[in-house]
Amino acid sequence: MLLTISFNDLKAIFNDDWDIGYLSPENLYRCGMHPVKNVSLKNLENYSNDLYYRKVTNAIVLIRKGHTWDYTLYDEACGILHNAGILNCWMIHTNFKEAAILAGLGVRARNALIYSYKFGFDHHICAFRFEDEITDIPTDKRINYKIWNRCLDCDDCAKACPAGAIHNEGEPFSWWINSSAC
Repeated sequence: MLLTISFNDLKAIFNDDWDIGYLSPENLYRCGMHPVKNVSLKNLENYSNDLYYRKVTNAIVLIRKGHTWDYTLYDEACGILHNAGILNCWMIHTNFKEAAILAGLGVRARNALIYSYKFGFDHHICAFRFEDEITDIPTDKRINYKIWNRCLDCDDCAKACPAGAIHNEGEPFSWWINSSAC
């Protein structure tokens, strides 16, 4: 039997160190069709580049304030959800950058990173799926597929990148990041 979970209730259980967005089943499917890392950074399990989620699965995307090299956010988020009595949810591995954009939590910058509306670049992203229906879905998503418009006047990120991984071929929207150098 499917239950319902209010998005507002989900949002209320996370403190100000978190930002939360909703990912519809269709958008979760779209994220699953985008390339992802082949190995989960948390448990080193292999995942394919085109994960498929049934189109009846709802998801939330969580952005947590903090440094990106710390992957304990999965355990923290899972603990928060379980402590609130929400047991019918599972961690998902998908293209987190695309998920954050489609959930309306941020935009892609020229350095290929996600600029979170709440935390800037100092954050990490995770996602959870629910078989239950999520109600009270926010309607004010700020989805923006273009590059962040405040990120057009300088090359500071490319100059400051210690690995020299950020490149531009001269066109305004041709910035790319060499992931093997990063």
